[in-house]
Amino acid sequence: MCGIAGVFKFRDPVTVEDVSAVLRMLDAQIHRGPDDWGLLLPSTAAREAQILALLKRLDPDHVSTYPALPSAPALVLGARRLSIIDRSPRGRMPMGTNDAREWIAFNGEIYNFRDLRAELRGSTAFRSNTDSEALLRGWHAWGDAVVDRLRGMFAFALFEAMPHPRLLLGRDRFGIKPLYTSDTGSRVVFASEVSGVLRSGLVPSETNPEALRRFLELGNVPPPLTTMKDVRPLPVGHVAHLDASGFRTTRYWDLGHAVEAARQSPPPSRAEAVASTRALLEESVRLHLVSDVPLGAFLSGGIDSAAIVALASRELRQPLTTMTLTFDETDMSEADYAQLVARRYGTDHREVRLKGDAVFDELPRVFATMDQPTVDGLNIWCVSRAAREAGLQVVLSGLGGDEVFWGYRHVRFAGALAEICRLLSSLPAGARHRLARLVAASGSLLPLGLDRAAYLGTPTMANVYLFVRGLFNPGQVKRLLGLSSDEPDAASLAPIQTTHGRYLALSRPSAPAGRRHDEHGSLCRDARALPRPPARGGCAFAACPLQARSGPSQAAPPRCLGRPDSSRRLEPPKDGVHLSHGAMDAAARA
Repeated sequence: MCGIAGVFKFRDPVTVEDVSAVLRMLDAQIHRGPDDWGLLLPSTAAREAQILALLKRLDPDHVSTYPALPSAPALVLGARRLSIIDRSPRGRMPMGTNDAREWIAFNGEIYNFRDLRAELRGSTAFRSNTDSEALLRGWHAWGDAVVDRLRGMFAFALFEAMPHPRLLLGRDRFGIKPLYTSDTGSRVVFASEVSGVLRSGLVPSETNPEALRRFLELGNVPPPLTTMKDVRPLPVGHVAHLDASGFRTTRYWDLGHAVEAARQSPPPSRAEAVASTRALLEESVRLHLVSDVPLGAFLSGGIDSAAIVALASRELRQPLTTMTLTFDETDMSEADYAQLVARRYGTDHREVRLKGDAVFDELPRVFATMDQPTVDGLNIWCVSRAAREAGLQVVLSGLGGDEVFWGYRHVRFAGALAEICRLLSSLPAGARHRLARLVAASGSLLPLGLDRAAYLGTPTMANVYLFVRGLFNPGQVKRLLGLSSDEPDAASLAPIQTTHGRYLALSRPSAPAGRRHDEHGSLCRDARALPRPPARGGCAFAACPLQARSGPSQAAPPRCLGRPDSSRRLEPPKDGVHLSHGAMDAAARA
């Protein structure tokens, strides 16, 4: 994976503050792209005395300029690169066209980039073998519609410098790759991480109480929230247009539309469904194996990762390296299942044993790794660090399998849950709320999980989701936040936007029968597998009040750009691991 950082100004010229902000954001995201970096700014700005003095401290091979007019909208764009395909300097980003009028910073992987290159070969000359250049050239040829041609997981920034400067930000269909923005009115600050946006010093570090409330309910911070009040994720399946007229977003793909289109088609026979599903998975895994660096796979004892290991092993000429977490507690360890799969497909199998004391010692680094708080991620952090120590830079995982194939029980029971919601809605509101209060008062006496029935006082599908998948019940959330019982429940506020909630709303009334639920599913959701040191002077989480400040920071530009400073890191400099997700790509293709 890579890191993107930028500042787009609608009217005012670029200043040294803007350039320094992007450099700070790149410094904050060095763990995302330890192999290379680049900086792009207007040619007019590069001649300003203060900016010129700053640039002299950097390696000039990493700094590029584009033709610009003083009065036009302007962009400062930076990129951190984890080199996977074409590791040469030809793949450095931001990458531009020969005339320096079109540029790209890219994070992720385009699995059909070779097909795109073949389509473009007669009309343009490529300078690298990267997938990012295929997107850049495709944008020149097909315009913004290029996003409809992409297969993969990605976030990108495409910039056209002349004649009318404009920026196109984009994010993949399922939101696998992150991209965050903050619109201050005169400029938009964007980066691959919330902590990166904050390190710009251009965005107030004001925490978002609603995000904390949602975290206690869900175990993660759902979009469109982040822990920072003024920072938002670019919505999944969307592009953002930035130019002299302002900042606006457009949806280019919608899961609901895809589901409805599928429902209008005649249902396939079982044999046809099996054959097409297998073909899609085989193709997806084969495309994920394109890499110029060592590649492996995370292997639990479950169906998701075992299927990926089976398909990948058949495509490789050498044994696939597989990694598994194990525990001293045998009832929790999946080692036996993973060993069975590893022996069956002849993998180079490695086990990573987690011990309680060692895990607690690592927690500060784990928390520092999480850009946004989540109850998931500890296991993926540990196994990813082991993968990096084993020399792997690309790792396949079963992430997405449970969503695509209904591995979660609540998804398969969506029809029954919808019926419960309908029945509760038919009750008088007073009766529902009295029942919810009774459940809340009896929470400590109820079986684990049943106390969350208090959410059903307002029977929406979002609250049904909280009932089956929530972390704390409403009363516990209020006590943890120090709120009075008279405060409204979070569930009655802004609607929840989660992948699972989306599936609850879209699922058919009856789930497919006969599919065995396997608890050894995908490892975690949107984890960052990249160890890095805690932020200095406070708590690891960006949202911690200990780190809050009243206004923009005037921190010095980073020392590590072009001149690595090993004292800044607790881990070796090159600690990037690129996670590749096959099931989600196959689903998007279907």
